[in-house]
Amino acid sequence: MGFFRSLVLPTRLFQTMPAFRASASVKGNASHVKKESLRELRQRTGYSFSSCKEALIKFNDDLQQVLPTRLFQTMPAFRASASVKGNASHVKKESLRELRQRTGYSFSSCKEALIKFNDDLQQAEVWLEEQAKERGWNKTTQLQTRVASQGLVGFLQTRSTGVLVEVNCETDFVARTARFQQLVQCITRAVFEQARQAGPQQETFDKLYMGSEELVKLPCSSSSCVEEQLALCTGKLGERIAVRRACLLSVPSCCYLGSYVHGTPPAAFATPTDCSLFGKYAAMVVLQPSAAPGKSPDIQADIGRKLAQHVVGMAPLSIGEMEEDTEQERVEPSPDVEDSDMSTTPLEIIEEETRMLQQPFLLDPTLRVTQLLHSTHVSLLDFVRFECGEKLDA
Repeated sequence: MGFFRSLVLPTRLFQTMPAFRASASVKGNASHVKKESLRELRQRTGYSFSSCKEALIKFNDDLQQVLPTRLFQTMPAFRASASVKGNASHVKKESLRELRQRTGYSFSSCKEALIKFNDDLQQAEVWLEEQAKERGWNKTTQLQTRVASQGLVGFLQTRSTGVLVEVNCETDFVARTARFQQLVQCITRAVFEQARQAGPQQETFDKLYMGSEELVKLPCSSSSCVEEQLALCTGKLGERIAVRRACLLSVPSCCYLGSYVHGTPPAAFATPTDCSLFGKYAAMVVLQPSAAPGKSPDIQADIGRKLAQHVVGMAPLSIGEMEEDTEQERVEPSPDVEDSDMSTTPLEIIEEETRMLQQPFLLDPTLRVTQLLHSTHVSLLDFVRFECGEKLDA
């Protein structure tokens, strides 16, 4: 056996293999590597046991020669370790956790900010916001051509003032995130403040539509406008975020608003104190009680909610004539008309399908809306309906 071993070891195959050369170089110097030096080098560089051992063997256990070597200075792990080691002791876990909760940024970004500002939460948060805003402006320009047809309709109302705001994104996944929902509520509150400052006229209601160009200029907080918040959200979520439109309704004391929101996603964060809501569909109706004995506020609110729910479900295009005979029977299309082309359908049937007062009531199809209003002694003055992503008339 020893004879064959003496033949194999000197062969060119074994002598040229990297493992053979490495073992031959290590054998002569392994005894010079101290455990203390190896432990210290690993702590200071963060490299693997084998890499540190190889470096110590190469420089005969001299740490002063190992650390300045090109191998350790040029590798990213060493540079990151060298920059972090001096400040890592100042980063508290409590500060890191709080900063992540307050900003929603990644662990590495929050840690970098805290290291940069010596664990100062306020400065770190401002710096993170500035970085995100800068990235957001760049992304906003890059994503301008993308289609944003998903999103939410924000809603906020008091007895005399109500607003609807449509904010769009590219995917339904982003619409369900806490960050996007907070943005919708922030913009809705900004529009609501605008409506409340305008106030209603003395004897009639006000209805105002706002487009994207007007909405982005509204103040969203004491230090930023809607446009800046959109850029910030774009930088965080990586999708095109845009505010599309808003409607403001203000009514005098003789009228009141009814409302309904449908398609509310699961709450991604705690409901704020202002009771703002959001969903895929939303509607508001302007109602005026008759001179008959007044109903309780709860009954009025219930009637308003049901009529707004009808607007969401039936999607009327106009109100219609209130003074039409409420006992008039509904016009039912004949089978021949149903099977024919739309151009031959009687005009009365088309108007009946789009005029709210002549539509069958959503929650009780045996009644028309006009019959419900007469029975409840309420007049319908106006309505507004928002559907997220719907096509608008030019």
